Amino acid sequence: MPTQPSWPLRTERLALRRYRSNDVGWMASLYARPDVARFLLEDPWTPQQAQENLTKRMTKNGLDGPSGALSLAIDKGEQSIGDVSVWFTDQPHRVAEIGWALDPSHGGHGYAREAVRAVIRFAFDEY
Repeated sequence: MPTQPSWPLRTERLALRRYRSNDVGWMASLYARPDVARFLLEDPWTPQQAQENLTKRMTKNGLDGPSGALSLAIDKGEQSIGDVSVWFTDQPHRVAEIGWALDPSHGGHGYAREAVRAVIRFAFDEY
């Protein structure tokens, strides 16, 4: 059984935390951008879709939980700049995928790499 980390997970420059109900604003702004959505498997989000997706992501709090997924917001200081999620595609065989989205204005600084590395390390160490 995995141990529960002390949230948030911290890297050198970032804090990876569980979602909160007040995250809908930055999520709606990020996922409504065509330059972000073009890399995803869906169209840009409407505000309603942002609220629906936030509600879903708030339940994704552990790979061995009912959702089989972990979704975390990426904070740089007091600003949320993206998110990262890992989920089982085949839970009995422990096969998972990882995905992330980062505000393009924060691209090119290694933040996505730093966040993804931390989540992969956590997933392997704990699950």
